[in-house]
Amino acid sequence: MKPIIIYASKGDNTEKFANEIVQELDCESIKVTQPGLASSSNLDNYYLIFVGTGIHYGNPNEDLVNYLKTIDLKKLKVYSAHLSVISEGRVSLDLSQNIDNAMIKNFFISYFRRDYPNLRLVERAV
Repeated sequence: MKPIIIYASKGDNTEKFANEIVQELDCESIKVTQPGLASSSNLDNYYLIFVGTGIHYGNPNEDLVNYLKTIDLKKLKVYSAHLSVISEGRVSLDLSQNIDNAMIKNFFISYFRRDYPNLRLVERAV
C-alpha cells in the first residue's frame, strides 16, 4: 500500500508541491478538475491520502471541496497541513494537533523547511 496525492490547482503552486511530494514518496496523484473526476479511485487501497488545494480569496478549490464530499471521511484519519506565505520572509506551516505519527509530522516540517528555512510552525485543532 502506498500514499496518494489528491489535489486541485488553478495556478502552479499546488501542482508543483503535489508533484514534488509524488517524486519524494514515489506515489500516485490525482488532479481533480471536476467534482466527480477522481471518485472512481478506490481510496481504501492507500494508507495515506494527501489532499492539496490553493486558497483563492480565502476559499479552497470548489471542485476539490465537492469531491471530498463524495468520500466517506469517517473511516479515515484526517490531518491538515497548510502552508501560508504571508509575505517575503513570513511563512507559516499550520499542522493539525491530531498528527500523532512522528513520521508524518516530520515529513511536513522537513519537506517545507527545505524551501522555507525560517518556517514558523503552528499547531491547531482540526
